[in-house]
Amino acid sequence: MTQINGDPHTIAGFNAGKYIGSIRSAAKKQYARTYLNYVLKGRRVSGPDRGKLSAKAARAVRMRMDRIFERPSS
Repeated sequence: MTQINGDPHTIAGFNAGKYIGSIRSAAKKQYARTYLNYVLKGRRVSGPDRGKLSAKAARAVRMRMDRIFERPSS
């Protein structure tokens, strides 16, 4: 297993990249990349357009990415 050192945001970004790399659907992978960029920019505007991706698939990507970037409770 790979050990990653750094702040929680860096580690979450690494895990998000692993998740995106595991997606097979091109449309879902593109949406995940767009959503990652949205999250990293601070969610200042409304969420990204899902394009050809179904609402259910887009929601699944958002939920997974939100779980990855969730702050651990102390």
